Amino acid sequence: MRGIMLSLALCLVPFFGLSESLTYRLDPESEALFTVSDNFLSVAYDTWLLYAADFSNPQFLQLVKLLSPMYFRIGGTTADIVIFVDDSNTEQVHIRDDDVIILTASYWLELTEFAKKAGVRILFDLNSLTRNEDGSWNSENAEQLIRFSRENDIDLDWELGNEPDIYYLTFNTSVSANQLAQDYNKLRALLDQYEYDSSYVVGPSMFDVGNGEGTKAYLREFLSGASSSIYAVSWHQYYFSGLTATEADFLNTDYFNFLEERTKVVTGIVGSSNKVWLAETSSCNNRGAEGKSDRFLASFLWLDKLGLTAKLGVDLLVRQTIWGYNYPLLNNEYGPNSDWWISILHKKVVGSTVIPLTNDGEDSRPVRLYAQCAKSDSLWGDEAVVVFGLNLADSPQTFTLSGIGASDVDVSIGYLFELTPETDLYSNNVRLNGEVLSLTEDLELPDLTPKYVGQKNYKDLKDMLYQGSILFLDANQKASGADLGLLLIDVLIKSEDKSTEIWCRKLSTLFAKIGTTYATERDSFLVQAVKWSSLGSSRGDPALHQYIAKVYWDELNYNQARHHYIHSQDGKNCAKLLIEFQMTKGFKCEIDLFVAQAVLQFLCLRNQITASQTFTTYTENHPTIKKTEPPYLLPLLNFLWFLLQALETKKLQTFAVLCEQYQKSLERDPCYLQYLDKIGQLFFGLKPPQPKKSGGLFGSLIDNFLEGLEDGSDDDDESARGNPAPSTSRQLLESADLD
Repeated sequence: MRGIMLSLALCLVPFFGLSESLTYRLDPESEALFTVSDNFLSVAYDTWLLYAADFSNPQFLQLVKLLSPMYFRIGGTTADIVIFVDDSNTEQVHIRDDDVIILTASYWLELTEFAKKAGVRILFDLNSLTRNEDGSWNSENAEQLIRFSRENDIDLDWELGNEPDIYYLTFNTSVSANQLAQDYNKLRALLDQYEYDSSYVVGPSMFDVGNGEGTKAYLREFLSGASSSIYAVSWHQYYFSGLTATEADFLNTDYFNFLEERTKVVTGIVGSSNKVWLAETSSCNNRGAEGKSDRFLASFLWLDKLGLTAKLGVDLLVRQTIWGYNYPLLNNEYGPNSDWWISILHKKVVGSTVIPLTNDGEDSRPVRLYAQCAKSDSLWGDEAVVVFGLNLADSPQTFTLSGIGASDVDVSIGYLFELTPETDLYSNNVRLNGEVLSLTEDLELPDLTPKYVGQKNYKDLKDMLYQGSILFLDANQKASGADLGLLLIDVLIKSEDKSTEIWCRKLSTLFAKIGTTYATERDSFLVQAVKWSSLGSSRGDPALHQYIAKVYWDELNYNQARHHYIHSQDGKNCAKLLIEFQMTKGFKCEIDLFVAQAVLQFLCLRNQITASQTFTTYTENHPTIKKTEPPYLLPLLNFLWFLLQALETKKLQTFAVLCEQYQKSLERDPCYLQYLDKIGQLFFGLKPPQPKKSGGLFGSLIDNFLEGLEDGSDDDDESARGNPAPSTSRQLLESADLD
């Protein structure tokens, strides 16, 4: 299926197979291809949308902030009709006509304050078409804005004009490359005059470079006159028109390769003289394709652009647009579209150093991969490589990823971020490793936990995950700690680890550290831990239940502690818990009830030894009882003692008489009758009760007993089952008086 993949590994991802001789070779030891800007992934806000977005909206602010650090470019075609007006002493300003947009000082302060709060840096595109009669740039209005910005301590970087190479189409005018170079030199001098000497100037923001010799010549001429005045050479790129775009266009490898062609033209002209910025870009121009360029369908082009431009030496790219039109990262309600999630994951995982990654396939290949150093993370450390890319085919594709540096590098640990649409290619929502991504109620990111892949060296990985979880939990990062704990359990399952006792103890330590405040995370962790320890059964390992019970006991959660002791084999501590539970929470008349239910439940789980241990420890240590054998003052305790002895005889007659004699005591809790029916079936051959018969449990016991007499003697029946001869305790049961 078509999907986007970010697979992260320590120097190598060794978990793919060979298909159609497609091999990628990773060489992390060779010299880096490029190191891109920390602001590599940046966004734009179109000047035509000034006053349209709500910059006071807290969700808008938060979702921009989550993408920081980056540039927040304010520009576009209509940048060349923007006029700055200081409205400090004016009641009202007419802000828009067809041929002019007024940028008021008050709105400029609102914009820049938004950027400051979001932790992003503004790149502002000045109006280049305020011209003098001789064709030179009239900088008076720009100077007003620069002066006002300096007076208000606003730090930002600058452009001058938008797509001057097609002014003849957009404004029926033209500015030569030589004149534009002089204008940029003038802007640089103006900024220096107002102590903006550390601010960057970026240009010429051409629409396209390479669609003809004229555009190449325009860029060369501009650089010959303004190279020293600009920090980065900028141009714009779109794959096709949004007015005619089809689904097939978004998945056509020819269009993917078009970006490489154009980028090489620009970098070839610029050389090493300046940085190269792709200062405005998206899938398709003309404000995007409605219902397509803001969906998962367009995410293939976006992620490929992030990888390919870095590989080709582009220092920074600006996504058109953060909000508005048909290709935004955020929808009209400031919620995230699929490309916003792609951008977030890229920001979280992908570092700035580009690593060589070559392949032996054709440019039309459906699998496209890129490699960069990974950002440091507690999970994979600070020496990892992220290999990311996409599969354009409508079926799974496999490939070989080869090449390793030092022989002592551990390549067995890998992590996978697999991004797929929630439903289909036209989804706005994204799944990460199968789970739909959504913001928390507090507008924070969900836990973006990768899936572990590659399963050769489990020991180090398990230890790393355990220690990482401990570090998070001790730092009060409970959710992250629980996530690592779940990842640890997943590895335990896949590695088929048989060290159950060791990991039961360690998992209970994590369970205790998660604490009671994070109930949802804790419950999920416990469910998965029990599932891992069950080894095919539904109950889980008794050792795990024993450790979990002790955690709950320490928290004075007696009900949960009792529940887990019932599934353990620790009768002594179960009894001690029951004594404390009864004396703390129970009534005096319930002394026998607390132990009776536990003993009967143990027997229903076929745990005869633990049932006996629990009863003995309880009666020996409860301060009101303090006896090791009957007669007890409480009839129910005598019944339990005789029942435990009767289990050795397995004679239905003895069991039936015992239940009949103590019927009054057993009726104190209706559950006892259900437990005894089950015990009769498990230990005494009692048939399941027939629904149509009356008489209840005791009627069933008598009926089964009579049927047994008709079938033959008890001794013959015992012999057929291979039961041992009567023991001393059996004789005692048969001769003892029943109260």
